[in-house]
Amino acid sequence: MDIKKIKNSLYYNWIKIAAIVFAVVFIAVTFMQCSQRKETDLGIMYVGKAVVSENLPKLAQEIEKTNIISDADEDGEITLNTKAIVIPLSKEKMIEQQVPEQIQVEIISGENLLYILEKETLISYAVDESFADITDLAEKFNISKENCLSYEDGSIYAIPAGENALLKELEIETSGMYFALRNYLPKDKDKLTNVNAKNALKYILERKN
Repeated sequence: MDIKKIKNSLYYNWIKIAAIVFAVVFIAVTFMQCSQRKETDLGIMYVGKAVVSENLPKLAQEIEKTNIISDADEDGEITLNTKAIVIPLSKEKMIEQQVPEQIQVEIISGENLLYILEKETLISYAVDESFADITDLAEKFNISKENCLSYEDGSIYAIPAGENALLKELEIETSGMYFALRNYLPKDKDKLTNVNAKNALKYILERKN
């Protein structure tokens, strides 16, 4: 074993090593925090280049007022949470701010079931079939399949948000954004959190123009 080569390698690659260690620790700590969080009745996540942290909670408030959300965790309260992740314009900033890791943790945690995401993120996670089949919603609201994102079997997993009147009214950026729902096992179709997410998306799509 050449100790000198190892030292040289560590010296020239310490930034990469530090970044990897940081990413692993970040994911582990965040995942632990997510696993300890109280279950919400509906979680909404926005991932895009626009800053919507102030306006996204207004969407949750609009949905809450409709009384379409059930008390999934049976705590006697209806709880809606929102999460906004801003995608930097440069890849360097994305890596520096651990944005891919943040998105991954949020999707894995399962706290957010209703998504408003930009196309690149959707395509990236569609490989793992992270999103539910919402073909029925696209058909219900006469949304052209050509404008949606689909799996190889033709099932639609993302619906364009660009013309949605409710989001525009709330000044939430919609350009290049899509709606999606987190995927679930067939046995969990009637789980209240999944039903809440689908009901919320139905309500939003009713305000498409």
